[in-house]
Amino acid sequence: SGMLLAPMMGRVVAVPCSMGEQVKAGQVLVVIEAMKMEHPVCAQIDGVLEKLNVAVDLQVQAQQILGRISPLEE
Repeated sequence: SGMLLAPMMGRVVAVPCSMGEQVKAGQVLVVIEAMKMEHPVCAQIDGVLEKLNVAVDLQVQAQQILGRISPLEE
């Protein structure tokens, strides 16, 4: 699916993308710091970042929706 979910509770330390940006599967879209480690959240599909619900320094919960990718139309 195109949903981006937080893998665990933590603090957003980087958002190297923006809404409306075309993204590729495997591209890092959000980085969460938890337990003194950085955990990248990557795109699972090629598409357009349609929605982004986070910003740097925001605390997130496990399985929280961080954003949504719309698949590229063929």
